[in-house]
Amino acid sequence: MVEFDHGRQFLDANNQGPTSGAIAAINYVTLMRQHSGVNVRVINASWGGSDYSHALRSEIAEAGQAGILFVAAAGNGDVLGRGMDNDETPFYPASYDVDTIVAVAASDQNDKLARFSNYGSTSVDLAAPGVGIMSTEPGATYASRNGTSMAAPHVTAPPRSSGRRSRMPPRPKSAPRSCWEPTRSPTWPAKWPAVAGSTPTAP
Repeated sequence: MVEFDHGRQFLDANNQGPTSGAIAAINYVTLMRQHSGVNVRVINASWGGSDYSHALRSEIAEAGQAGILFVAAAGNGDVLGRGMDNDETPFYPASYDVDTIVAVAASDQNDKLARFSNYGSTSVDLAAPGVGIMSTEPGATYASRNGTSMAAPHVTAPPRSSGRRSRMPPRPKSAPRSCWEPTRSPTWPAKWPAVAGSTPTAP
């Protein structure tokens, strides 16, 4: 199941869940920060779809106003496994025009945009590793998985080899998404933001 920071989840074992469940989970995390003193700084959203929801967008914006960054998977392309341009075909929640959303594409082991990954010069912020990622599986096992859902957590909780946690401030409203670069730890290749908006290449 996909979990929100502080243990909130709304997807079932088949990765299905209602938009109302996502809204309730984000609302819970926001309230925990605002009223219970829980220092929630980032929500990982390794899920999404094509349906627009004004209520979901509003809840994400409210979380942002409370100081919570929302890291969202950019999406895994069409039925043929070809990445799509989110500038032309939005993928939500990554494509909502909210300053505190960080939309994450998937890169491969060669630092290229993964063939399946969605992209967008104004709607996708950066890329992170999303091919051949070891992921937990039911039954306390692990398996290699691909997807922007694998890439997003690398941004939500970057490696701590530098001895400090990377901080990603909200993008200034005056800066276009394609130009915004979060502060990185030394373990992050400097070329990630440049991937946004490029055409997909075969892994």
